[in-house]
Amino acid sequence: MIPHSATFDVNVSSSAADRRVDLRAEVMERTSIASSLAAEMYRLYARHYSDTTPRIFLRDLAGKTHVLVLKDAADRLIGFSTLQLYVSTAPRYPVRTIYSGDTIIDPSHWGSSALAFEWMRFAGRVYRQRP
Repeated sequence: MIPHSATFDVNVSSSAADRRVDLRAEVMERTSIASSLAAEMYRLYARHYSDTTPRIFLRDLAGKTHVLVLKDAADRLIGFSTLQLYVSTAPRYPVRTIYSGDTIIDPSHWGSSALAFEWMRFAGRVYRQRP
């Protein structure tokens, strides 16, 4: 597992006024996520996308290796991105590729860069692990 979390103090604009929000982003192995988190991810996803079902969502999730989750200070799921780490071999060296699948951030937190920064940190950790 590649655990990592970070807290960001981010300005997020709302229609009423600017407010301060603490967001935590963490990449976890997909096999380590609890079914309750997967269900919460589906509910967030289904609120913003049509033509989905729990079966479709869980089948897609099962094909990924990692999940990047974004939570607020009250530990509520704000967003996520599913990730697939592919390892293959080029003619002379191994190659790692990160595919980002389903991604959603609750619209009330659009403008936050916490998820993007955690994605970049994860990519950096993958790069540093190269043989």
